[in-house]
Amino acid sequence: MFKNKNYLRLLLGQTAANLGDIFYIVAIISLVYNTTGSAFYASWIPFVMTFSLFAAGVVTPLVLAKIHINLLLTITQFVKTILLTMVWLIVIMTHHPSIFVLLLFIICISFLDGFANPLKQSMIPQYVAELELMKANSIAESIDQVMQIASWMIGGSLLLWLSAENVILFSVCLYGIAATAFFFLAKIQVEKEENRSLFKQVTEGFQIIFQSKLQRSFLWIDLFESAASAVWVSAILLVYVKEVLGQSSAWWGFINAAFFAGMIGISLLMIRFDAWVQQRMKVVVLGGAILSAGATFIFGYTSVGLIALVCSFFVGVGSQLKGIPLQTLFQKVTPKEQLAIVYAAFHTIYTPVFGISTLVVGFLSEQMGVSSVFFFSAACLLVVCILSKRLLRISHGVETRCSSK
Repeated sequence: MFKNKNYLRLLLGQTAANLGDIFYIVAIISLVYNTTGSAFYASWIPFVMTFSLFAAGVVTPLVLAKIHINLLLTITQFVKTILLTMVWLIVIMTHHPSIFVLLLFIICISFLDGFANPLKQSMIPQYVAELELMKANSIAESIDQVMQIASWMIGGSLLLWLSAENVILFSVCLYGIAATAFFFLAKIQVEKEENRSLFKQVTEGFQIIFQSKLQRSFLWIDLFESAASAVWVSAILLVYVKEVLGQSSAWWGFINAAFFAGMIGISLLMIRFDAWVQQRMKVVVLGGAILSAGATFIFGYTSVGLIALVCSFFVGVGSQLKGIPLQTLFQKVTPKEQLAIVYAAFHTIYTPVFGISTLVVGFLSEQMGVSSVFFFSAACLLVVCILSKRLLRISHGVETRCSSK
Protein backbone atom coordinates (compact mmCIF):
# COMPACT_ATOMS: atom_id res chain seq x y z
CA MET A 1 0.00 0.00 0.00
CA PHE A 2 2.72 2.48 0.99
CA LYS A 3 4.63 1.63 -2.19
CA ASN A 4 1.74 2.96 -4.26
CA LYS A 5 3.05 6.41 -5.24
CA ASN A 6 -0.23 7.69 -6.66
CA TYR A 7 -2.17 6.72 -3.53
CA LEU A 8 0.46 8.43 -1.36
CA ARG A 9 0.36 11.58 -3.52
CA LEU A 10 -3.43 11.65 -3.31
CA LEU A 11 -3.26 11.15 0.46
CA LEU A 12 -0.62 13.89 0.83
CA GLY A 13 -2.61 16.31 -1.32
CA GLN A 14 -5.87 15.61 0.48
CA THR A 15 -4.28 15.98 3.93
CA ALA A 16 -2.48 19.22 3.05
CA ALA A 17 -5.63 20.68 1.47
CA ASN A 18 -7.80 19.77 4.46
CA LEU A 19 -5.31 21.24 6.91
CA GLY A 20 -5.08 24.41 4.83
CA ASP A 21 -8.89 24.68 4.76
CA ILE A 22 -9.20 24.48 8.54
CA PHE A 23 -6.26 26.78 9.34
CA TYR A 24 -7.42 29.55 7.01
CA ILE A 25 -11.02 29.33 8.27
CA VAL A 26 -9.80 29.56 11.88
CA ALA A 27 -7.81 32.68 10.91
CA ILE A 28 -10.69 34.26 8.96
CA ILE A 29 -13.21 33.65 11.77
CA SER A 30 -10.76 35.26 14.19
CA LEU A 31 -10.27 38.23 11.85
CA VAL A 32 -14.00 38.73 11.32
CA TYR A 33 -14.83 38.47 15.01
CA ASN A 34 -11.97 40.76 16.07
CA THR A 35 -12.90 43.32 13.42
CA THR A 36 -16.65 43.39 14.05
CA GLY A 37 -17.01 42.00 17.57
CA SER A 38 -20.08 40.21 16.19
CA ALA A 39 -20.76 36.47 16.34
CA PHE A 40 -23.48 37.08 13.73
CA TYR A 41 -20.96 38.03 11.06
CA ALA A 42 -18.74 35.09 12.02
CA SER A 43 -21.74 32.75 11.66
CA TRP A 44 -22.06 33.77 8.01
CA ILE A 45 -18.84 31.91 7.21
CA PRO A 46 -20.18 28.32 7.60
CA PHE A 47 -23.43 29.41 5.91
CA VAL A 48 -21.76 30.70 2.72
CA MET A 49 -19.42 27.69 2.69
CA THR A 50 -22.39 25.29 2.75
CA PHE A 51 -24.18 27.21 -0.01
CA SER A 52 -21.04 27.20 -2.18
CA LEU A 53 -20.47 23.45 -1.72
CA PHE A 54 -24.07 22.81 -2.74
CA ALA A 55 -23.78 25.00 -5.85
CA ALA A 56 -20.56 23.28 -6.93
CA GLY A 57 -22.10 19.85 -6.53
CA VAL A 58 -24.85 20.77 -8.96
CA VAL A 59 -22.48 21.79 -11.78
CA THR A 60 -19.68 19.26 -11.17
CA PRO A 61 -20.99 16.75 -13.80
CA LEU A 62 -21.19 19.56 -16.38
CA VAL A 63 -17.58 20.59 -15.73
CA LEU A 64 -16.35 16.97 -15.73
CA ALA A 65 -17.85 16.55 -19.19
CA LYS A 66 -15.45 19.25 -20.41
CA ILE A 67 -12.36 18.89 -18.21
CA HIS A 68 -10.45 15.70 -17.32
CA ILE A 69 -10.75 14.69 -13.66
CA ASN A 70 -6.99 15.01 -12.98
CA LEU A 71 -6.81 18.42 -14.63
CA LEU A 72 -9.91 19.65 -12.78
CA LEU A 73 -8.54 18.57 -9.39
CA THR A 74 -5.18 20.25 -10.10
CA ILE A 75 -6.73 23.45 -11.46
CA THR A 76 -9.14 23.86 -8.54
CA GLN A 77 -6.31 23.46 -6.03
CA PHE A 78 -3.98 25.88 -7.85
CA VAL A 79 -6.77 28.48 -8.13
CA LYS A 80 -7.55 28.03 -4.42
CA THR A 81 -3.87 28.73 -3.74
CA ILE A 82 -3.99 31.92 -5.82
CA LEU A 83 -7.22 33.11 -4.18
CA LEU A 84 -5.90 32.50 -0.67
CA THR A 85 -2.69 34.34 -1.59
CA MET A 86 -4.87 37.29 -2.58
CA VAL A 87 -6.66 37.07 0.77
CA TRP A 88 -3.29 37.15 2.54
CA LEU A 89 -2.21 40.21 0.54
CA ILE A 90 -5.48 42.02 1.31
CA VAL A 91 -5.13 41.24 5.03
CA ILE A 92 -1.52 42.45 5.33
CA MET A 93 -2.21 45.57 3.26
CA THR A 94 -5.45 46.71 4.91
CA HIS A 95 -5.17 45.17 8.42
CA HIS A 96 -8.99 45.58 8.70
CA PRO A 97 -10.30 44.00 5.48
CA SER A 98 -13.92 44.31 4.41
CA ILE A 99 -16.04 41.48 5.78
CA PHE A 100 -17.92 41.21 2.51
CA VAL A 101 -14.68 40.95 0.51
CA LEU A 102 -13.53 38.11 2.78
CA LEU A 103 -16.90 36.37 2.39
CA LEU A 104 -16.62 36.70 -1.39
CA PHE A 105 -13.24 34.93 -1.35
CA ILE A 106 -14.59 32.26 1.01
CA ILE A 107 -17.48 31.64 -1.39
CA CYS A 108 -15.05 31.19 -4.29
CA ILE A 109 -12.68 28.90 -2.37
CA SER A 110 -15.56 26.79 -1.00
CA PHE A 111 -17.07 26.57 -4.49
CA LEU A 112 -13.79 25.09 -5.75
CA ASP A 113 -13.78 22.72 -2.76
CA GLY A 114 -17.20 21.54 -3.91
CA PHE A 115 -15.53 20.20 -7.04
CA ALA A 116 -12.48 18.79 -5.29
CA ASN A 117 -14.19 16.82 -2.51
CA PRO A 118 -16.10 14.28 -4.66
CA LEU A 119 -13.14 14.04 -7.05
CA LYS A 120 -10.75 13.04 -4.26
CA GLN A 121 -13.20 10.45 -2.94
CA SER A 122 -13.68 8.92 -6.38
CA MET A 123 -9.95 8.65 -7.14
CA ILE A 124 -8.92 6.16 -4.45
CA PRO A 125 -10.47 3.19 -6.36
CA GLN A 126 -8.69 4.41 -9.51
CA TYR A 127 -5.25 4.02 -7.96
CA VAL A 128 -5.80 1.12 -5.54
CA ALA A 129 -6.44 -2.55 -6.34
CA GLU A 130 -9.88 -3.80 -5.27
CA LEU A 131 -8.43 -6.21 -2.72
CA GLU A 132 -6.65 -3.32 -0.97
CA LEU A 133 -9.58 -0.89 -1.16
CA MET A 134 -10.79 -1.52 2.41
CA LYS A 135 -7.30 -0.91 3.79
CA ALA A 136 -6.85 2.20 1.63
CA ASN A 137 -10.14 3.69 2.88
CA SER A 138 -9.27 2.84 6.48
CA ILE A 139 -5.87 4.56 6.21
CA ALA A 140 -7.42 7.63 4.57
CA GLU A 141 -10.13 7.82 7.25
CA SER A 142 -7.61 7.41 10.09
CA ILE A 143 -5.40 10.20 8.77
CA ASP A 144 -8.40 12.43 8.12
CA GLN A 145 -9.75 12.01 11.66
CA VAL A 146 -6.34 12.62 13.25
CA MET A 147 -5.96 15.76 11.15
CA GLN A 148 -9.48 16.91 12.06
CA ILE A 149 -8.65 16.74 15.76
CA ALA A 150 -5.12 18.11 15.52
CA SER A 151 -5.82 20.90 13.03
CA TRP A 152 -8.52 22.66 15.05
CA MET A 153 -6.38 22.53 18.19
CA ILE A 154 -3.20 23.54 16.33
CA GLY A 155 -5.08 26.25 14.43
CA GLY A 156 -6.22 27.87 17.66
CA SER A 157 -2.70 27.61 19.10
CA LEU A 158 -1.16 29.13 15.96
CA LEU A 159 -3.33 32.21 16.44
CA LEU A 160 -1.77 32.65 19.89
CA TRP A 161 1.79 32.39 18.55
CA LEU A 162 1.32 33.96 15.11
CA SER A 163 -0.88 36.64 13.63
CA ALA A 164 -3.94 35.72 11.56
CA GLU A 165 -2.17 36.81 8.38
CA ASN A 166 0.73 34.41 9.09
CA VAL A 167 -1.70 31.56 9.69
CA ILE A 168 -3.26 32.35 6.31
CA LEU A 169 0.22 32.35 4.73
CA PHE A 170 0.84 28.92 6.29
CA SER A 171 -2.40 27.74 4.68
CA VAL A 172 -1.20 29.10 1.33
CA CYS A 173 1.91 26.91 1.64
CA LEU A 174 -0.23 23.86 2.45
CA TYR A 175 -2.45 24.59 -0.56
CA GLY A 176 0.69 24.78 -2.71
CA ILE A 177 1.86 21.37 -1.46
CA ALA A 178 -1.58 19.90 -2.23
CA ALA A 179 -1.65 21.37 -5.73
CA THR A 180 1.84 19.99 -6.46
CA ALA A 181 0.88 16.51 -5.19
CA PHE A 182 -2.25 16.49 -7.37
CA PHE A 183 -0.25 17.69 -10.39
CA PHE A 184 1.99 14.60 -10.27
CA LEU A 185 -0.86 12.07 -10.03
CA ALA A 186 -0.95 9.59 -12.90
CA LYS A 187 -3.65 10.42 -15.44
CA ILE A 188 -6.83 8.40 -15.04
CA GLN A 189 -8.31 6.91 -18.20
CA VAL A 190 -11.86 8.18 -18.58
CA GLU A 191 -14.30 7.34 -21.36
CA LYS A 192 -16.51 10.31 -22.26
CA GLU A 193 -19.92 9.96 -23.88
CA GLU A 194 -20.22 12.42 -26.75
CA ASN A 195 -23.21 14.55 -27.82
CA ARG A 196 -25.00 14.57 -24.48
CA SER A 197 -27.50 17.31 -23.79
CA LEU A 198 -26.82 19.92 -21.13
CA PHE A 199 -29.70 18.56 -19.06
CA LYS A 200 -28.32 15.02 -19.18
CA GLN A 201 -24.86 16.18 -18.17
CA VAL A 202 -26.16 18.08 -15.12
CA THR A 203 -28.60 15.37 -14.01
CA GLU A 204 -26.60 12.26 -14.90
CA GLY A 205 -25.47 11.57 -11.32
CA PHE A 206 -29.02 11.93 -10.00
CA GLN A 207 -30.36 9.70 -12.77
CA ILE A 208 -27.85 6.97 -11.92
CA ILE A 209 -28.90 7.14 -8.26
CA PHE A 210 -32.65 7.13 -8.82
CA GLN A 211 -32.59 4.47 -11.55
CA SER A 212 -30.60 2.02 -9.41
CA LYS A 213 -32.20 0.29 -6.44
CA LEU A 214 -28.76 -0.21 -4.92
CA GLN A 215 -27.70 3.43 -5.32
CA ARG A 216 -31.02 4.59 -3.84
CA SER A 217 -30.29 2.42 -0.81
CA PHE A 218 -26.90 4.10 -0.37
CA LEU A 219 -28.62 7.48 -0.68
CA TRP A 220 -31.26 6.72 1.97
CA ILE A 221 -28.56 5.51 4.35
CA ASP A 222 -26.62 8.72 3.71
CA LEU A 223 -29.68 10.90 4.34
CA PHE A 224 -30.65 9.21 7.61
CA GLU A 225 -27.04 9.35 8.77
CA SER A 226 -26.92 13.07 7.98
CA ALA A 227 -30.05 13.58 10.08
CA ALA A 228 -28.53 11.53 12.90
CA SER A 229 -25.20 13.40 12.80
CA ALA A 230 -26.88 16.80 13.11
CA VAL A 231 -27.16 16.32 16.90
CA TRP A 232 -23.37 16.46 17.22
CA VAL A 233 -23.06 20.09 16.09
CA SER A 234 -21.38 22.38 18.59
CA ALA A 235 -24.45 24.27 19.77
CA ILE A 236 -26.42 21.12 20.68
CA LEU A 237 -23.49 19.46 22.43
CA LEU A 238 -22.73 22.58 24.40
CA VAL A 239 -26.33 22.77 25.68
CA TYR A 240 -26.19 19.05 26.56
CA VAL A 241 -22.97 19.53 28.53
CA LYS A 242 -24.37 22.49 30.45
CA GLU A 243 -27.96 21.35 31.05
CA VAL A 244 -27.79 17.55 31.20
CA LEU A 245 -24.29 16.80 32.47
CA GLY A 246 -23.99 20.01 34.49
CA GLN A 247 -20.35 20.32 33.47
CA SER A 248 -18.17 23.16 32.18
CA SER A 249 -17.73 23.79 28.47
CA ALA A 250 -14.39 21.92 28.66
CA TRP A 251 -16.45 18.72 28.56
CA TRP A 252 -17.50 19.61 25.03
CA GLY A 253 -13.86 19.04 24.08
CA PHE A 254 -13.65 15.80 26.09
CA ILE A 255 -16.74 14.38 24.39
CA ASN A 256 -15.43 15.28 20.93
CA ALA A 257 -12.04 13.80 21.77
CA ALA A 258 -13.67 10.53 22.92
CA PHE A 259 -15.72 10.38 19.70
CA PHE A 260 -12.68 10.87 17.46
CA ALA A 261 -10.60 8.48 19.57
CA GLY A 262 -13.19 5.77 18.88
CA MET A 263 -13.12 6.52 15.15
CA ILE A 264 -9.33 6.54 14.95
CA GLY A 265 -8.85 3.45 17.11
CA ILE A 266 -11.25 1.26 15.14
CA SER A 267 -9.91 2.58 11.81
CA LEU A 268 -6.42 1.46 12.80
CA LEU A 269 -7.74 -1.99 13.73
CA MET A 270 -9.54 -2.20 10.39
CA ILE A 271 -6.27 -1.46 8.61
CA ARG A 272 -4.67 -4.39 10.44
CA PHE A 273 -7.60 -6.80 10.00
CA ASP A 274 -9.06 -5.61 6.68
CA ALA A 275 -9.33 -9.15 5.25
CA TRP A 276 -11.25 -10.30 8.34
CA VAL A 277 -13.62 -7.33 8.03
CA GLN A 278 -14.29 -8.01 4.34
CA GLN A 279 -15.14 -11.64 5.08
CA ARG A 280 -17.64 -10.60 7.78
CA MET A 281 -18.94 -7.37 6.27
CA LYS A 282 -22.59 -7.97 7.14
CA VAL A 283 -21.85 -8.59 10.82
CA VAL A 284 -19.45 -5.64 11.02
CA VAL A 285 -21.79 -3.16 9.31
CA LEU A 286 -24.93 -4.17 11.21
CA GLY A 287 -22.98 -4.40 14.48
CA GLY A 288 -21.60 -0.90 13.90
CA ALA A 289 -25.07 0.52 13.17
CA ILE A 290 -26.59 -1.08 16.28
CA LEU A 291 -23.64 0.01 18.42
CA SER A 292 -23.97 3.63 17.22
CA ALA A 293 -27.73 3.66 17.82
CA GLY A 294 -27.48 2.10 21.28
CA ALA A 295 -24.61 4.33 22.42
CA THR A 296 -26.42 7.45 21.13
CA PHE A 297 -29.60 6.50 23.01
CA ILE A 298 -27.71 5.95 26.28
CA PHE A 299 -25.79 9.20 25.68
CA GLY A 300 -29.08 11.10 25.59
CA TYR A 301 -30.47 9.25 28.61
CA THR A 302 -27.52 9.54 30.99
CA SER A 303 -26.56 12.54 33.10
CA VAL A 304 -23.25 11.01 34.22
CA GLY A 305 -20.23 12.54 32.52
CA LEU A 306 -18.08 9.39 32.48
CA ILE A 307 -20.87 7.32 30.88
CA ALA A 308 -21.36 10.07 28.28
CA LEU A 309 -17.65 9.89 27.40
CA VAL A 310 -17.79 6.10 27.00
CA CYS A 311 -20.91 6.38 24.86
CA SER A 312 -19.30 9.04 22.68
CA PHE A 313 -16.31 6.72 22.18
CA PHE A 314 -18.56 3.86 21.03
CA VAL A 315 -20.58 6.12 18.74
CA GLY A 316 -17.28 6.84 16.99
CA VAL A 317 -16.41 3.14 16.88
CA GLY A 318 -19.81 2.18 15.46
CA SER A 319 -19.68 4.97 12.89
CA GLN A 320 -16.44 3.66 11.36
CA LEU A 321 -17.41 -0.01 11.63
CA LYS A 322 -20.39 0.81 9.46
CA GLY A 323 -19.03 3.65 7.35
CA ILE A 324 -15.74 2.27 5.97
CA PRO A 325 -17.14 -1.08 4.70
CA LEU A 326 -20.16 0.65 3.14
CA GLN A 327 -17.92 3.23 1.44
CA THR A 328 -15.73 0.42 0.11
CA LEU A 329 -18.80 -1.49 -1.12
CA PHE A 330 -20.10 1.65 -2.83
CA GLN A 331 -16.77 2.11 -4.63
CA LYS A 332 -16.78 -1.53 -5.76
CA VAL A 333 -20.32 -1.66 -7.15
CA THR A 334 -20.25 1.78 -8.83
CA PRO A 335 -18.50 1.85 -12.22
CA LYS A 336 -15.26 3.82 -11.87
CA GLU A 337 -16.16 6.22 -14.67
CA GLN A 338 -19.35 7.17 -12.77
CA LEU A 339 -17.87 7.56 -9.29
CA ALA A 340 -17.08 11.28 -9.50
CA ILE A 341 -20.50 12.37 -10.75
CA VAL A 342 -22.36 10.07 -8.34
CA TYR A 343 -20.30 11.34 -5.40
CA ALA A 344 -21.08 14.90 -6.55
CA ALA A 345 -24.81 14.10 -6.64
CA PHE A 346 -24.62 12.61 -3.15
CA HIS A 347 -22.87 15.75 -1.85
CA THR A 348 -25.49 17.96 -3.51
CA ILE A 349 -28.36 16.11 -1.81
CA TYR A 350 -26.58 15.59 1.50
CA THR A 351 -25.58 19.22 2.09
CA PRO A 352 -29.08 20.80 2.32
CA VAL A 353 -30.47 17.80 4.21
CA PHE A 354 -27.79 18.22 6.87
CA GLY A 355 -28.52 21.95 7.06
CA ILE A 356 -32.25 21.34 7.50
CA SER A 357 -31.55 18.62 10.06
CA THR A 358 -29.55 21.03 12.22
CA LEU A 359 -32.56 23.38 12.24
CA VAL A 360 -34.91 20.49 13.13
CA VAL A 361 -32.80 19.24 16.02
CA GLY A 362 -32.39 22.81 17.24
CA PHE A 363 -36.20 23.20 17.26
CA LEU A 364 -36.69 19.82 19.01
CA SER A 365 -34.07 20.76 21.58
CA GLU A 366 -35.95 23.98 22.37
CA GLN A 367 -39.38 22.34 22.48
CA MET A 368 -38.69 18.93 24.06
CA GLY A 369 -35.32 19.25 25.77
CA VAL A 370 -31.83 18.54 24.50
CA SER A 371 -31.91 14.84 25.43
CA SER A 372 -34.79 14.27 23.00
CA VAL A 373 -32.61 15.02 19.98
CA PHE A 374 -30.27 12.15 20.84
CA PHE A 375 -33.26 9.80 20.96
CA PHE A 376 -34.19 11.16 17.53
CA SER A 377 -30.63 10.47 16.36
CA ALA A 378 -30.72 6.91 17.75
CA ALA A 379 -34.00 6.27 15.90
CA CYS A 380 -32.43 7.47 12.64
CA LEU A 381 -29.47 5.13 13.20
CA LEU A 382 -31.84 2.19 13.76
CA VAL A 383 -33.39 3.00 10.38
CA VAL A 384 -29.83 3.03 8.96
CA CYS A 385 -29.36 -0.47 10.40
CA ILE A 386 -32.50 -1.72 8.65
CA LEU A 387 -31.52 -0.04 5.38
CA SER A 388 -27.97 -1.44 5.63
CA LYS A 389 -29.29 -4.97 6.05
CA ARG A 390 -31.44 -4.51 2.95
CA LEU A 391 -28.55 -2.98 0.99
CA LEU A 392 -26.16 -5.81 1.84
CA ARG A 393 -28.79 -8.31 0.74
CA ILE A 394 -29.36 -6.78 -2.69
CA SER A 395 -25.71 -5.84 -3.28
CA HIS A 396 -24.31 -9.36 -3.31
CA GLY A 397 -25.33 -10.08 -6.88
CA VAL A 398 -24.28 -6.64 -8.13
CA GLU A 399 -20.84 -6.89 -6.50
CA THR A 400 -20.34 -10.37 -7.97
CA ARG A 401 -21.20 -9.14 -11.47
CA CYS A 402 -18.88 -6.10 -11.12
CA SER A 403 -16.00 -8.27 -9.89
CA SER A 404 -16.36 -10.67 -12.81
CA LYS A 405 -16.08 -7.92 -15.44
